[in-house]
Amino acid sequence: ARLEAAVRIDPSCGPAWHALAEAAIGRGGLERAAECLEREAAATLAPSDRVRLYDALGDMARDVLGDPARAERCWMEILALAEAPVLDKLLALQRKRGATVERARTCVRLAELHAPANKELLEEAGAMFAAGGELAHARVIADQLVFAHADDLDALGCATDIGVALGEPGLILG
Repeated sequence: ARLEAAVRIDPSCGPAWHALAEAAIGRGGLERAAECLEREAAATLAPSDRVRLYDALGDMARDVLGDPARAERCWMEILALAEAPVLDKLLALQRKRGATVERARTCVRLAELHAPANKELLEEAGAMFAAGGELAHARVIADQLVFAHADDLDALGCATDIGVALGEPGLILG
């Protein structure tokens, strides 16, 4: 009861949320524990701790609770901070559910981290932005592909496809 009162008084009290989660786990309440751990993660200010907590929550949601939507939501919370292994898990979920714009954003972030796979991730991002109706973002990706991979037929083909979706079939011609 004291812990519940503590989070009513201060909803950003991470230690109280953590203690509530431990108590819920002790009672077999994994769903309640996940809710409390999400509140703890949201209250955490240190970026590395925030990444660690949300990543663990994503794993718990996917592997223990069988809740891919919650896992995706947790990993999206740290999109800008997470390293490639976390984002690879997120991208796999997004591909499985057929996401478009969210998947494109994940691809762009991964492309920033994965120099060798940059082209393929940018191609996927451009296609997903176009499919999701985010045409301005798709245009930026097409320009990046043309600029960075001017000798690559796959990249130019993707940029052309984006240009067609934008109603600019001559996009790659400059």
